[in-house]
Amino acid sequence: MKKFNKFILLLLSLVFALSFAVFAIPNPDEAPEIYNVRWSRYTARWAVDGYESKFQVSLYRDDRKVITKTTTNKSYNFVSHMSRGVYTYYFEVRAYNEYYGWSSWEQSDYTYITHDDPVAPTVSPVDPGGGGGPGKPSQPEHK
Repeated sequence: MKKFNKFILLLLSLVFALSFAVFAIPNPDEAPEIYNVRWSRYTARWAVDGYESKFQVSLYRDDRKVITKTTTNKSYNFVSHMSRGVYTYYFEVRAYNEYYGWSSWEQSDYTYITHDDPVAPTVSPVDPGGGGGPGKPSQPEHK
C-alpha cells in the first residue's frame, strides 16, 4: 500500500510539474501584444498580452521625439518632460521579451497641454534666447 501511495504521489507531482512547465513558459513564437494605449493625465498607460520583461516608451511633442525611457512597469509618468504652452503630445510604447525580442510600436491618442495646465516644471522645449533662461523670454532692462 505504501508503494502505491508513493507511486500516486510521484505521478501527481510529475503531472503538476509538467502542467506548470507547459503553462508557465511563454511561447517564443508569440510577441507580446500591447493594447489599451492611453493617457491618464500626464501618465502613459498600456496593457499587454503575453510575456514581457521590459518596455520602451517614447514621448513626442508636436511630432518631435522628446525622450525614450525603459521601464518594467505598464505606465510611465511624463510630467517632468512636458511643458506649459500650446503643445500636442503622444507616446509610443513597445514590449520586449527574451524569446521574441521587441514588439511593434503602438501609438497613443494625442493629448494637449495649454498655458493653463498645471504641468511642472514649467520648462519650454526651446529657449527663446536673450538670456532669459530656459523657457523665459528675455526682459528689457529697467533702469
